[in-house]
Amino acid sequence: MIFELWSSITRRRTSRLGAKSGEWKQIENAINGLQQAHQLLKYSPIPIVAAPAGRALGGGCEIIMHASHARAYAESYIGLVEVGVGLIPAGGGCKELLVRLGATVEMQKAKKTGGPFTPTRRAFETISFATVSTSAVEAQDLRFLRKSDAITVNRDLLLRDAKADALRLADAKEAGKWQPAQPPLLLLPGMGARLVLEQQIENLLITGKISEHDAVIAQHLAKVLTGGDCSPIEPVTEQHVLDLEREAFLSLAGTPKSQDRMQSILMSGKLLRN
Repeated sequence: MIFELWSSITRRRTSRLGAKSGEWKQIENAINGLQQAHQLLKYSPIPIVAAPAGRALGGGCEIIMHASHARAYAESYIGLVEVGVGLIPAGGGCKELLVRLGATVEMQKAKKTGGPFTPTRRAFETISFATVSTSAVEAQDLRFLRKSDAITVNRDLLLRDAKADALRLADAKEAGKWQPAQPPLLLLPGMGARLVLEQQIENLLITGKISEHDAVIAQHLAKVLTGGDCSPIEPVTEQHVLDLEREAFLSLAGTPKSQDRMQSILMSGKLLRN
């Protein structure tokens, strides 16, 4: 299956209108449905190829990250930008970035990541600053794309190349050389690491580099990426992180300042710093 991806503000529109009318159960169900759809992509029994061209922001980035393989246009702008509108990634973006940065038990046991705090810290820095790649190569460095994902320089040839990738993976599956992904367990640093991040957030607030609501958003993000109240020596499932994502998203969507940020981007296309 091949996707030529483009991103929109549909999810933010739904969230903002629902939040204004207090339709929290509908919002929660919609977010959970999105999370589970992305999980179905990730663990699909057949290869899924994403073909981002141009901008793939927020939900578009999350779809790419859950595909089996990506064939990206070289000049692609990819990132998790939800903090700019007062939210956090809640379609599995936080969870998947942690996995790609090495928060899995397998990577931790191999001692390839510098301990459980390192993936959390790197994910926090990337998401909290709404970092967007300026190229597909940079997206690989940021882990929005894998190093094994392919890049096409000529946009007119992108779908041709993505189709070829899909056929190659299908042949590999038939030959028994491609297997669906298996759910990993994660080791996250827990409360101690969250306190470290919260101190950094407080320092930024005191020095005037972020607003009070920026700090609120960052605190919610820190809780998600550190695993909430988990123990740093007890593995957690991907679903544990997805539940934290959803909880943080709903909490932020209920705040007037996040609603004002969503309203601003919907009405004027401009980010509101409040």
